[in-house]
Amino acid sequence: SRRHFWSACAARSLRLSRRKARAAAESRVSLARAPLAASAAREVLRVLEELDAPNLATERGDELTGLLEALDGVTSVRGLGLLLAAELDLDVLGGRTGPELARACLDAGLVVNGVTPTALRLAPPLTVSSGELAEGVSILSSVLAAGGQEQGGAA
Repeated sequence: SRRHFWSACAARSLRLSRRKARAAAESRVSLARAPLAASAAREVLRVLEELDAPNLATERGDELTGLLEALDGVTSVRGLGLLLAAELDLDVLGGRTGPELARACLDAGLVVNGVTPTALRLAPPLTVSSGELAEGVSILSSVLAAGGQEQGGAA
């Protein structure tokens, strides 16, 4: 009886393995049926390798982290590479939330996401230049400063 149980388990496992193998084979066939997509994917990978994407993301991310940490009102920066979040001081928010601040940044020409009431996510493209990083942080600085003045004037 016990032996039969293990045999049944082994047989079931073999059937699952065959199903998985069949599914994998079918997915490879579907890639073979899409040579344009496969060619585009190979070209993207070639360009990423040519750019040395992992190192570029690390270098630019470190640069952006430094710029953000030097900004008045940013209490901390978290993330990896170019996918970062800047935690903002409540005083600099001036009663606004992260999403409201993100909207003000968008109006000023900077695309960020308000991910929490006190944090903004920044995700610049891998090909961003040092000058573009500095310009983006400058826009963020202006929006933060303008919000503090507006709140001071309304009080």
